Amino acid sequence: MNDQKLHKFEKNEICSMEYGINMNLVKFYEVTRRTDHYVWFERIDETFTNATSKLDGYGQEGWKEPSPSSSRRSKEFRLKIYISKFNGDEKADMKYQGLIQKWNGKPIYYNSMD
Repeated sequence: MNDQKLHKFEKNEICSMEYGINMNLVKFYEVTRRTDHYVWFERIDETFTNATSKLDGYGQEGWKEPSPSSSRRSKEFRLKIYISKFNGDEKADMKYQGLIQKWNGKPIYYNSMD
């Protein structure tokens, strides 16, 4: 039997979404509440990491991480929780963009050049 713990959204947890066809765009979210079928998020600000800063010098490429202490946030919004058929983790589908899932705690590569 697999002892790996399945991910479930928890209040105040940081989540991420990567999307883009020829680019690698990144957004970060904080879970504000949840029920058995829905999860509420606020989009939070992100920043380039100090280690890589802006690789291209203009902010079109680099490594990003969330800034949860920033006051820049979106309005709270609700999405339906989906269970991954691949590994059983909870995810939320942002229609026409991508899947919101638990952030792994590491900076995420960002590239807005197409």
